[in-house]
Amino acid sequence: EDVARQALFSAKQTLLQNLLAAYYSLVQSEMTLEAAQSNRDINKAFVDITNHYARIGRTRKMDELQSQANYSLALVDTEQNQVLLSSNQASMNRYLGDPQQTPLKSNYRVTINPVGNLTLAQAEEAAGKNNPLLVTDQLNVSVVDYSKAVDLSLDMPTLNLTATGGYQSPDIP
Repeated sequence: EDVARQALFSAKQTLLQNLLAAYYSLVQSEMTLEAAQSNRDINKAFVDITNHYARIGRTRKMDELQSQANYSLALVDTEQNQVLLSSNQASMNRYLGDPQQTPLKSNYRVTINPVGNLTLAQAEEAAGKNNPLLVTDQLNVSVVDYSKAVDLSLDMPTLNLTATGGYQSPDIP
């Protein structure tokens, strides 16, 4: 019964861990796509400015070609980030159990909040107490150690002591 409960808890914990990783990947890909779109817009504005300067004769052809190349690279980068976002949305939908593949959009922005002054020893102790896989493995190690000690004790020599005792009162003749 305890093993079944541990297995269920472990499965839930694995799903939650995968879901959190998928969520943060989704957030990261959204933010990366926003940055790529912003970069694309900036490069488009630079192309427009360079073309305008080319028409009035204030720029070289090399500058015009360079701005167009940068804009083309920004378009490719935006498209790649869009594909990555779609992939991360599909992964998130898979973990949420949504067969219709509904497009997801997070409203979350990643911020880092420190946990506190946690030492490595404290972190290891907390992980050891709270992680069911570690608890199960520690119990398995204890069982193996005990079994090993029992097996080794059978190879040891044995000593049997037999003793008898008696008492006789000095007053009895």
